[in-house]
Amino acid sequence: MDAAIDARRLGHGPLLPRSLLLDAVHGYLSRQEWDTLDGDDRWVDEAFRHVTDHRPCRGARAPLSPVRPVPGEPDDGEPRYRLADYLEQTGQAWRRTVPVPESLWRALLRHAKGGDLTRLGRQAQRRGLYGYALRFYRAAGESAPPATDAMLWAGDLLCGAGRPDEALPFYRRAGQGGDPYAWTRAAEVLREAGRTGEAFTSYELAAAGGMPYALTHAAEMYLAAGEGKDASACLRRAAATGDAETLGRVGELLLECGRPDEALEVLKAAAEAGDKAARHQAMDLMEDKAALAWLADLHARRPGDHGPESDVPDTFRVATRRARNGDLDGAIELALASGSANPGVLRTTARWLEQAERHAEAFDRYRRAAEKGDAGALRSALKLWPAESRDEEGVRWLRALADAGDAGALVLAVHELMRIGRGREADAWLRARTSAGGPRDAAALRLLASLLHERGETAEAIAAYESFDGDLGVAELRHKAELLRAAGRTDDAVACYRSAAERGDGDAVWQVARVLRRGGQAERALAWLRSRAESGGGEAALRWVIDLYLEDGREDEALAWLRSRVEEGDLAALTWLANLLRDTGRPEEALRYYLRGAEAGMATLDSDDDDSGALALAAALLRAAGRRDEASRIVRYGVEPGGRIAAAEPGPRRTETGTVPA
Repeated sequence: MDAAIDARRLGHGPLLPRSLLLDAVHGYLSRQEWDTLDGDDRWVDEAFRHVTDHRPCRGARAPLSPVRPVPGEPDDGEPRYRLADYLEQTGQAWRRTVPVPESLWRALLRHAKGGDLTRLGRQAQRRGLYGYALRFYRAAGESAPPATDAMLWAGDLLCGAGRPDEALPFYRRAGQGGDPYAWTRAAEVLREAGRTGEAFTSYELAAAGGMPYALTHAAEMYLAAGEGKDASACLRRAAATGDAETLGRVGELLLECGRPDEALEVLKAAAEAGDKAARHQAMDLMEDKAALAWLADLHARRPGDHGPESDVPDTFRVATRRARNGDLDGAIELALASGSANPGVLRTTARWLEQAERHAEAFDRYRRAAEKGDAGALRSALKLWPAESRDEEGVRWLRALADAGDAGALVLAVHELMRIGRGREADAWLRARTSAGGPRDAAALRLLASLLHERGETAEAIAAYESFDGDLGVAELRHKAELLRAAGRTDDAVACYRSAAERGDGDAVWQVARVLRRGGQAERALAWLRSRAESGGGEAALRWVIDLYLEDGREDEALAWLRSRVEEGDLAALTWLANLLRDTGRPEEALRYYLRGAEAGMATLDSDDDDSGALALAAALLRAAGRRDEASRIVRYGVEPGGRIAAAEPGPRRTETGTVPA
């Protein structure tokens, strides 16, 4: 069953061949267990009878169910089994920190076919098993050519491991299989190696395969090398493709080369082809009058480029430029002429109008922007509200917006009522919004409780929360907890923080522990954090447990707890354990856990940081210990199953079809 669970979590399809499981099973047994098995293999039939018997499962499927081929399906006579769904799901969790034995990797390499091979290669790569990953990728290429995905992954693995020369054959094979992106990857490797001519050929092949943008990369390469003539030739060829994205990049490169007139023409062509960014760049290169005339012509011929009324119009870009250059009247003229209903445009136009002391027009646009949900326009509209009607009409307007769900208007309405001495009305309105017959507005409840607390009526604020029969959000639960703490009701505050934590508020998890520790209940705080971490509370809870242990000088207990978490399948605990072992002067044990973390799928993390992941951390540890050869090997060749640092692999070999990976 363990072999079946592991095969599925590594990416094998749902139908598991009997021979695959048998070839792998010895790796799951100790030598003593293996030696006790019957020499005539009677144990095999007995084991399969046991795991396929559904009777002890009380109505559930057996752990493994035999699968009969449907008439007409290919049948090679090999018995196949399907793992029960419940085991597949739970097994993923409890075995995720358990290294997969090499016997299964070997068996998968022998028995897997088709798309399974690429998926298995990816899993091996994520586990730092570079040798096995490359074997799976090569097998995918042989089993289901051209397998361009497998070839690309192989190339990327080798490039990331500092072996670009070995990556090239994989990229070329993927390119020959019809993936133009692979040619760009090959070109990048060649370019880094200074092989400009070969890189250009690869960029050409990418363009011919449907990636005209690749020609702009070729131009960048020549520009970086100071070969302007070749760069210009590439730019001309790229522009001739007529591809909008490619034209836009050509225009940018021409600008970088100090050729604005040519850039403008190319950017205009890109805009004609539908590139919005190029349209804006072209506008920035033109005088206002020319830009507006060109936009009018463009929009007349391409009406679909206008977008909906809520979009920011192109002419507003020119208006903004005018305002920036001090032509406020010109900016306002264009903005008003655009007729845009975009709330951001309305608010910016209102600001210009306010600066021009056209307050009535500014007020109108601030108000319209606020009614469209622009929170920044609310206060501005209120500030410009005519004094004679602000106290009545302004408050009525804010209350209407609040009733429509605008939280900012709710706060402002209450502040306005308080400002004009109508605090009781504010209280009554907020209470009506929180009552059983009202909308049960939790935000209004929080605001009401804040007002009561500020007036020294904390008990009444808590009572307001306790009488509320609606659903409290995280913000309200935390506010209620703070009020309870202020009132000295520590246990009730802890209960509120717990409720917030159970709704996903990570900070509330720590607040529970902090309140308990301040109340002299350090062990209870630690138990709470451990329970959160052990029930899937995330890495934050894990970190806080470690912090509390270390604050109390209980380093060995922290390590013991982390080891237990690792055995329970907690992936995050693996890295924390290795880091803590490293930081407390136990490098050999730290290295073992880094390598175990790699085999659990954390060899490299999805990050822009090249130093992330278990292999990078292991390599840094080895370098710090002066073991540079091992550090280099782990980066270049990864690990072998069982946490062994891999040795160098054989290089490319010659075949009848040319040089391909060995």
